[in-house]
Amino acid sequence: MAEVNLSIGGRDYAIACRDGGEAHLRAIAAHVDRKAG
Repeated sequence: MAEVNLSIGGRDYAIACRDGGEAHLRAIAAHVDRKAG
């Protein structure tokens, strides 16, 4: 299991995901961050 550190709306989060899912999770977080900002 992989752990990804993300920043959304100026807050940092450590999220676990399946191995290989990191890029997808980062893309989703970037989309949410744009909407939240």
